[in-house]
Parts: sequence; structure tokens; C-alpha cells
Amino acid sequence: MTEAEELKSLRRTVASLIETNVALSRMIAKRATPDDAITHLFGYPLDKILEMIEASADQPLTLPLPAGLYRITWRGEGGQSLAAIGVDERGENWIAPTNWLRADRLRGAIQLNIAKVERIE
Repeated sequence: MTEAEELKSLRRTVASLIETNVALSRMIAKRATPDDAITHLFGYPLDKILEMIEASADQPLTLPLPAGLYRITWRGEGGQSLAAIGVDERGENWIAPTNWLRADRLRGAIQLNIAKVERIE
């Protein structure tokens, strides 16, 4: 990865962290506990997110991925999904597994819960 690409990736990460912080702050302002806000926003409680971070420390998923069809292997007992992965106007990935009800951004708990990504040609 070039220095320019690393800087672009870092900027996206910082923007994502700021966006997450704002969302958490809004939920807490609505009287949600910080743990409830984290669980609502990421779909997992904080202790599970920390476990996933530790488990993924050895093999972080490098983003952005090129748009395409992928076989996703999830950590734990999550099994596998066939998924379309695309790139939005900000250069961030979105993911639409065929066994989900809706697409979502490929970041946070979703990114940490991926054990393996295989592009299907």
C-alpha cells in the first residue's frame, strides 16, 4: 500500500470513528447506557467486540476490498455467506450477504467478525 493509500485509509477510519462517536453520544443523550448504545449500534455487547478485536489482531481484514462476489467465513459459529461487496462514493465498502435482510457498511463489528474472505471469480 502506498503512503497516499494509507493516508486515505486513515482518513476514512477517523471519519468512521467520529461518526460512531456522534451516534453513541446521541443514544446516551436519549438515556441509553453506554453499553446499551454500543450493543444497539454494533449489534454486539462491548465484551464481545473486544473478544473479536483480540481474535482478529493476527489477521486484520484490509479494506477497501474491490467490488465483487465473495464467500465470507464468519468467526465462531457464524458459518459462511455468499455476499456482494461494493464500494460507495466515499470509497468505503458495503456488504450485502445473501442470507441477511439488508446491506450494511463493512466496518466495526461486521469487519471484526469476518474470519476469511474469498473472492469468487
